Amino acid sequence: MLLCSLPPSPSQSQSTSPRSQRARRGKGFLDEEEEDDGCGESGADVVCLQEVEANGEVLRVRKWSVPHADNQPQQIAAMCGLPHFTFSATLTATFSKDSLRGGEVLQHSGDGRYGLCILSRFPIIRSRQLSFNRAEGSPGETLFMDQEEQPRGALAVLLDMQEEDAEPMWVVNTHLSHRIASKEQRRQAAEVLHWMDELRSEDLPESDRATFLLAADLNSPSFCPYSSYSVIAADSRWKDLWQEGGGPCCCSATFPANWCGGFFGTRIDHIFGLCLEDGPIPMCETARVVRETPADELASDHCAVFVQMDFVVAPDVCSKEEVTVHQFTFGTSAPIQLPDFSQMHKSPRQEVKSLRQAGHGEELSLAPVQEVERSAPDRPPLPRSPPPAIHRPPPPSGAQPPFVSPRNASPRTASPRLPGNWHPHMPQQGFYGQVPMQPPPQMYGEPMICTCLSIVPQLGLETSWLDPLVALAMGSMLGKLCVGCFGACFALNLLWATLFMRFVGLLPMEKRRRESICLVVVQAAWRISLFFCPWVSISHSDDTAAEWRGMQQKMEGVTEQPLMVLGNHASFLDVIVATCCMPASVLIKCRTYMDAHLFAMPLISTVCRSVGHFPVYFNSAEAGVFKVDKEKNEKVDQEVDKHLHSGGWLCFYPEGQCNRTPDQLMPFRYGGMKKALEFDARLISVVCHGNEKVWPRKMKMGGLPGSIRVSCKQLAPDGVKALVKQLRESKDISAEDKKGEDFELLARHLQRVMQTQYDDMNGRAKED
Repeated sequence: MLLCSLPPSPSQSQSTSPRSQRARRGKGFLDEEEEDDGCGESGADVVCLQEVEANGEVLRVRKWSVPHADNQPQQIAAMCGLPHFTFSATLTATFSKDSLRGGEVLQHSGDGRYGLCILSRFPIIRSRQLSFNRAEGSPGETLFMDQEEQPRGALAVLLDMQEEDAEPMWVVNTHLSHRIASKEQRRQAAEVLHWMDELRSEDLPESDRATFLLAADLNSPSFCPYSSYSVIAADSRWKDLWQEGGGPCCCSATFPANWCGGFFGTRIDHIFGLCLEDGPIPMCETARVVRETPADELASDHCAVFVQMDFVVAPDVCSKEEVTVHQFTFGTSAPIQLPDFSQMHKSPRQEVKSLRQAGHGEELSLAPVQEVERSAPDRPPLPRSPPPAIHRPPPPSGAQPPFVSPRNASPRTASPRLPGNWHPHMPQQGFYGQVPMQPPPQMYGEPMICTCLSIVPQLGLETSWLDPLVALAMGSMLGKLCVGCFGACFALNLLWATLFMRFVGLLPMEKRRRESICLVVVQAAWRISLFFCPWVSISHSDDTAAEWRGMQQKMEGVTEQPLMVLGNHASFLDVIVATCCMPASVLIKCRTYMDAHLFAMPLISTVCRSVGHFPVYFNSAEAGVFKVDKEKNEKVDQEVDKHLHSGGWLCFYPEGQCNRTPDQLMPFRYGGMKKALEFDARLISVVCHGNEKVWPRKMKMGGLPGSIRVSCKQLAPDGVKALVKQLRESKDISAEDKKGEDFELLARHLQRVMQTQYDDMNGRAKED
């Protein structure tokens, strides 16, 4: 929820409060008294709602909702006393269950709608709608909203503020992707910025002078790089009103709404104001999270953010006339002459802040002083010193700009500044001011050092032979800090997960059910750990969701042919990433081959035994040497066969060991191929790129900043026997390959296909 209040004009007694909140039926939002407390008593003049439902008959639109036939925008507008509103449906659908995946399915229907809504006390001159481009294409007949890219968009209205000197205001409401720090989320944020620029350029009499306010559920905290917030904050024209108003650091969480009074959670709801060179300046006085009453937390799963602000026009202080600022101290005043701002590189507001600092925090005013002629006094005036003048010459040409704090930087200046959530590895191309935006560092080496080299001049250090040493030290400290935080997150989450799995092991239930519950717990622990490590970014290819969906549909009702998941192995992080990326309906049936020494490690051994993974006993721990204990592994193979015959699925790494050259996949071992042919399994691949840079093979703990890409592809959707038959009949396969056994032909083919997957991701990573 987002609240924004503007001070009233003399002709208007109400406050103007653009507010954004989320309507969630089934979570307390149906109570009219609570809802009226949330909107009506806030005095909001503009309300922005996300995920609002408007049904023509009794329907259930989403799994978070309940069946109803309410027109929520109309009802909420009546409760809040706001006569003007507009609604934009991002999707028309109804909810149903899918037995295989155990999740939601949205079937397209015109009777159930949900989307964005803006309510206003001021008349709406016009409205505009935007539908985001979907990388996965248009939704099909069904849509799994917890795993696929949802249809989302933005809604904008132009408000008539009903004052002679008040500019019309564009209010933009949007709700971006829930996939934090994803390419999808960043793309949607960029689309919103481009769309608002188009609104400003419309051939309308109001567009050239209208102010802009962006109220959004970005699903991203302000400190997270590679996120929608970082994209918007990188545009210096947009000012975060929470930071401008000095919003508190404590109790500032807006999501979840009912977590210990805001101590836990994060603030993912934001309000931005547009600040232009020749336009009004958004000024914010206060910012806070609204949670005074229980209704504030029950009306939605998001709490409101209240911002008191106004758009003001900067005084014309660049004229030739002198402007004086009076400093009041103990009832006396001494004029201070301001310099000619037209010759400076700083804005008047920055100079006023500098004067305030020079005056030891004493209050200053920018109001021009009108000199009044006075008659000569009876006695001569006492001698007084001339007024102190503040002169700040412009910096010499070619000099490096000083580091400007985000709190003191003005978006209206031409001098470079850093955004409020500046991060040395923000996903930007080109230059932002004088700071080159480098790609994410891959390891302790050159990329991170180059990034630190670009920061050295901004810290006021002169370029010299010491810069590489300083950059090396900074890169090393940054990497160690990231690794330490990464290890702490994983250890804490692994600790509570193992305790929970110990408890599940005591419950009187079937072993397979206990293992499935433990797998879901492990997946939750890994995902939480990665969520609190935003410097590790995980993105999926555009066809990943479609590949999983297609394979699951083909596996529906099939019990004789198990599913086997193959992956490339370059880091210990491979297992964690694959676990996080798998759909839960697939994960609960999968068991994995794991190195036997993991079953002897603290905490990790509890995980491996609780979820039912299968150990692989090696005779040699030397890198590049593949020798296994056949006697012990025969017993493991019997357990694997029993698992597959009972309807279970298998996940393994056909390379057999951790690859020392990740860019080139190692030859696939024949044991997994024989197992796949024995059961005529259906195959799907999970290929990861970048794991070895986040968690290098030789490091005991990973967590270095980097980007991980995941791609999935159906390798044998109809079974490996059908695939081998197709390969032997294909003219693209050489005669030499066809001479070998079926498992040899299958191994070489799968290696080529997965190598192509990896090369495609590697090429896209270099382009980005």
